[in-house]
Amino acid sequence: TALNEVVDTSQRMIVMTNNIERSTQATLALNNAFLANNSDTDKAKRGLEQYLNMLSTGEVNLVSWRTLQETMGLALRKTAEEMGDTGATAENDLYKALRDGEVVFSDFEDGLIRVATGTGEVAEIAQTGAVGIETSFKNLQTAFTKGLANTITDLDNALEHATGYNIAETIDATKAVVDNA
Repeated sequence: TALNEVVDTSQRMIVMTNNIERSTQATLALNNAFLANNSDTDKAKRGLEQYLNMLSTGEVNLVSWRTLQETMGLALRKTAEEMGDTGATAENDLYKALRDGEVVFSDFEDGLIRVATGTGEVAEIAQTGAVGIETSFKNLQTAFTKGLANTITDLDNALEHATGYNIAETIDATKAVVDNA
C-alpha cells in the first residue's frame, strides 16, 4: 500500500476516533488484513469503506460484515478466535455479538489490532503474501512515483540555485511571455 493511501486512511480514522495512535494501529491492521486475504486494490477499498462506515456509527450491519468477510475473511476469523469464538461459525458468532451489542466495536478493533499487527498471525501471513507479482508491481509503481518526485524536487532545487527561480516561478514567468505573444 502506498504511503499516501495509508496516511489518508489514518487521517479519516483520526477524525472519527480522535486517537492518533489507535487510528494508526487500526490502519496497519486493516492493511495487513487485506494483504493476508490477497484482496486486490478494489476489494481492499470496498472493505475499508465498509469498515469506516461501521467505525463511524459503532454499528455493524450484515451488508458491511459480508463485505469484510470477502475482503478480509482470514482476519475476521482470527479476530473472532482471539475474542473467544471458535469453530465453523466463529465469524458469524462475532457478527451477532457485535450486532446485538454484546461486543462493542472498539473491542472488535482491539482484537483486530492484536492479530493483524506486530507479531500477530495475520501480520505474518500478510508479510509472506506481500511477495506476489501484483504487490511487486504496485511496489515498483510506488517506488517510481517517489523517485520521480525526488527527481523533480532535485531539479527544482538546482534550477533555483542556478537562476534564483524555481520551477513554479519559471512557469509563472512564462505565462506573461505567452500572453504577450
